[in-house]
Amino acid sequence: MNSEEIKSRVKEINESIKSLQDELTKIKSECSHDNYHVGFYSWRVGVVDVVKICDYCSENIGLPSKKEVDKFLEEEKKWK
Repeated sequence: MNSEEIKSRVKEINESIKSLQDELTKIKSECSHDNYHVGFYSWRVGVVDVVKICDYCSENIGLPSKKEVDKFLEEEKKWK
């Protein structure tokens, strides 16, 4: 593959990624988030939060209650 072919292919891939990200954003905004679970969520390297995660679209839909966090952490202890 020569330089121009690489440049062209990278451009195509970046355009596909952008299009898919836009579609994913649209789908997540239309999701009703009817069911969720509590889990770990990392929004950048080195940062992990306990949040509610939609079972359908995997969107972070907010912070769980203290009771939900306690239950989640208790369940996590069983795996260790």
